[in-house]
Amino acid sequence: MELIIILVIIIGVAVFLIVRGGSRRRSEQRLSEGGQLQPPEIATQEHPKTTTVLVLGILGFFIPILGPFAWSAGNNALRECTQGWYIANDQLKLGRVFGIVCTILLIVEIVVTAILLIIIFVLQS
Repeated sequence: MELIIILVIIIGVAVFLIVRGGSRRRSEQRLSEGGQLQPPEIATQEHPKTTTVLVLGILGFFIPILGPFAWSAGNNALRECTQGWYIANDQLKLGRVFGIVCTILLIVEIVVTAILLIIIFVLQS
């Protein structure tokens, strides 16, 4: 019972960090003459989701369902970095790679579990 409570708290904190880290401050945004958002000339700060992606990637090894979230958040953050908004550092890339690995492990887990369940049902018949 205590393990379930701890897992719920960890997942809740992870979701909170994803939601909180996703909003970009208006002070960091500039509008061009056409009304479109423009990145600053020189990106000087790391992406605000860097720590979130890394934490989700690490937690993905213990709670596999968090792996795809780390992968997705890492892709979104890297996209914003390539657009010039932020600097992409190694922690962001590492969290994304952890997310990819955890997602692959999750798929393998699901396939192996399905195969084992089929074998068990066939042997019981």
